Amino acid sequence: MFSNRTNWNLESNDISLKINDLKKRGKIFFDLTVSNPTQCHFDFPSEEIIRALTSQRNLIYEPASQGLIDARKVVQQYYASRGFDIPLNRIFLTASTSEGYSFLFRLLGNPNEVVLFPEPSYPLFQFLVDINDLKMQTYKLNYNGQRWSVSASNMFTVEAEKISAIVLVNPNNPTGSLINEDDLEVVNRMASQKQAAIISDEVFLDYLFDGRMDYPSLAGNKTNLTFVLGGVSKALAMPQMKLSWIIINGPDALVNEAIARLDVIADTYLSVNAPAQNALAMWMGFQKNIRDEVMKRLESNRKYLQEKAVNGSGLTLLNSDGGWYAVCKVTSAEGASDIEETDLVLQLLENKGVFVHPGFFFDFQDSPYIVVSLLTPQTIFMQGIDRIIDYLRNL
Repeated sequence: MFSNRTNWNLESNDISLKINDLKKRGKIFFDLTVSNPTQCHFDFPSEEIIRALTSQRNLIYEPASQGLIDARKVVQQYYASRGFDIPLNRIFLTASTSEGYSFLFRLLGNPNEVVLFPEPSYPLFQFLVDINDLKMQTYKLNYNGQRWSVSASNMFTVEAEKISAIVLVNPNNPTGSLINEDDLEVVNRMASQKQAAIISDEVFLDYLFDGRMDYPSLAGNKTNLTFVLGGVSKALAMPQMKLSWIIINGPDALVNEAIARLDVIADTYLSVNAPAQNALAMWMGFQKNIRDEVMKRLESNRKYLQEKAVNGSGLTLLNSDGGWYAVCKVTSAEGASDIEETDLVLQLLENKGVFVHPGFFFDFQDSPYIVVSLLTPQTIFMQGIDRIIDYLRNL
């Protein structure tokens, strides 16, 4: 009765079962995984955000396959302020980044063709690939102790009859690593060789560390057909408002063909709601203040973790360029390097009342790693990190 594409293992794992048990028993724990900005107690201009939804234009239905012109002009200006001249007809609005992926997978791939994804990366991708009848393979991001980079030797040994697209996450989730010129040269060379498109997921690109204000987007990549994904979920920390976009670039003939085909896909769904589109111009006026508020939290928590993850702490913080997450390798505590990640997460919950993501959740291949959200309110974050280090020191 049901399709093979949805034949997933839906049983709860041991960590989920433990979390549910603690909640049922009313146990309070320090959740260092929270990544929903609407639950992180930020001081955003709430009244103004809501007021932007009261336009009389919301009572009028204007079907527009690529999205309303005024809303696309806001996205166009967003990129212009970052140094990119994007023609309006190369901007498509979608209800979410996930929908953007689905549109692009339908545009680019035939059933059972391969899409390449970075590893480590976010677990959502497997579901998106399955739903769209494609196959997922990965290329590795290597960490040399200083930075992450695309493994050229690994990427060029991927075996697949047809690769439809190569996905970049820039900066990556959760490693926080940016694509540099060397990485992009490798990806462009692979895309040209395999006649594959590039999809660059740049939802976290407004959040770069150490005061970095450049915007190393692939929106200007003309070597291969390239699609850039962004949206208000991260740029404005408003995942509930459901408005994202696709930017198209590359060789003109391919871009024009992609626009024509993608227009039909988008017109079939017409998924983007009018209130969010009509509010976008006002919301973008708050973008700097929202970004600064979030960055203050990210930098504060990251600095605290840097100060605590020192020799003898049991944690080594991996370097990153930006994003909302931090990755730590469990290292120096005696016996800690041998502990299984699920056991570590369960023991932290049971003995210290702290919840972290295990590395395998993001497909880290060696272990143990933990991943924490830098969006976590500072007091909770600091106490949680202290408890983790106390536990590791006493293993």
